[in-house]
Amino acid sequence: MKSNRRNFLKVSGLTGLSLLSSKFLSGCKSEGAVADQSDLDSIREQAVEQHRQRFNMCGYAAPKIETVRTGHIGLGSRGPGHASNVGLLEGVEVKALCDIIPEQVERTKKRIESLGFKPDVYAGDEEAWKKMKTGMETSGRWSTLFYD
Repeated sequence: MKSNRRNFLKVSGLTGLSLLSSKFLSGCKSEGAVADQSDLDSIREQAVEQHRQRFNMCGYAAPKIETVRTGHIGLGSRGPGHASNVGLLEGVEVKALCDIIPEQVERTKKRIESLGFKPDVYAGDEEAWKKMKTGMETSGRWSTLFYD
């Protein structure tokens, strides 16, 4: 049989696959042929055992916010669409946009301004997001930040 690269790759791939599958299948073997009845009883007891719930968030409700103000950090691939979609929601205002690339921020700002918002812009350096966060916190103009 003539050896070539294609045959070598086929044989080595099949060898590796068979070795790998034998390792996985060996973990599927059971030690005993049949489980004891006592093993099954202990499993049944654990399944039926009552667990005490310590805390439940089901009834929790935060106070209603009339207007949710958002800031968006990261306006690369998904960020502009996310900011635009959030701006379409009732009771939501887009207050700030931030990205390290100023062109991304300006492009997204145009989209947001077409929805009737005037967002603050933070761009140009790696610390811009900190300036945005500080500006929104001190002015009391924010409810949540989105990081894309």
